Amino acid sequence: MWDFDEGVYPGEWREVESPVNTPLYDVVSTQNGPAAVGGKGKVIGRKPDGEWGVLIENGPSGKGRALRTVETTDDGKRIWFAGDGKSIGYYDLESGERNDYTNVDTLAGNPGSGNLSGTIGALTVAGDRGREKLLFADTSGLILPAYMDEAEGENNLQMDWNFSSSPSGDTAIKAIESNTAGVGYAVDNNGRIYETTADEGWEQIGIFDADNSMYSAEIDGEVILVGGGGGFLYEREADGRWTPHNLGGFTVRAMARRDGEMLAGGAGNLVYRENNSKWGRVPWNGGTTVRGITFGKDGQADVAVCKNGTIIEGHHDDGGGGERSTATATRSA
Repeated sequence: MWDFDEGVYPGEWREVESPVNTPLYDVVSTQNGPAAVGGKGKVIGRKPDGEWGVLIENGPSGKGRALRTVETTDDGKRIWFAGDGKSIGYYDLESGERNDYTNVDTLAGNPGSGNLSGTIGALTVAGDRGREKLLFADTSGLILPAYMDEAEGENNLQMDWNFSSSPSGDTAIKAIESNTAGVGYAVDNNGRIYETTADEGWEQIGIFDADNSMYSAEIDGEVILVGGGGGFLYEREADGRWTPHNLGGFTVRAMARRDGEMLAGGAGNLVYRENNSKWGRVPWNGGTTVRGITFGKDGQADVAVCKNGTIIEGHHDDGGGGERSTATATRSA
């Protein structure tokens, strides 16, 4: 168990004004800045001057269905999102182009099973724009792979949809991530972790003694992080060992990691760790559940988004040119 001492936090964190009055479920950093998704199909983005605005009003299909998850291509030039009613789509940040793939599992010529549930709760993207590989996961345990097909030439790329699979049976997939090589990792509601195999199958790699459900995942280099109930966060190193951390009892709904820095959030909590050693609470009035977290790119703000629509931003200085510092934590027996 980790006991959190009073201390200074990692830079200045504050709530900022949102352009929408809906829940927010996920956030990602792009070449243009952070982008988030939420209720009624809203997709919002942060301008360089700090103002948030609406990119898409009512989802990829125009039907206003909630979007639950968002990811970016490796180059940060395109965002993909998915959610209720089998909603799937993308938005190109340079051209403004948007495409709708909602209900793609029922389209003619798609080899998928056609059995995706009504809600796609997780997705992951590997590769640059125009060459990306994707995995979409639903609440009934199905995972649908897709990738950009280069057969038609660079200026006429097409999406190629593969057969869906169910590594967890009918247990909901709560989170899915991929590394830079395109290897996928899926987390189910029973605390089991799966990795893609060379023949496009899945094998379980953990967590074999977890007593809590898992809800979030993050990959940074060779490190895999999984967060779940009871405040538990598990960290898998390159040698395959899973190290548990107890962050204090709240369900870990969202995580981000960058070069040893970590953020984790959940019900009324947002915590921070630096250089794989010290944990500290980010001062914040709480009262809602953090659903998405991202570290900013190239000096952009770090961002957490919440179920009640709150946006919280963290900046890397103390507002007066001081150095970044962290809260401290001591470990009890």
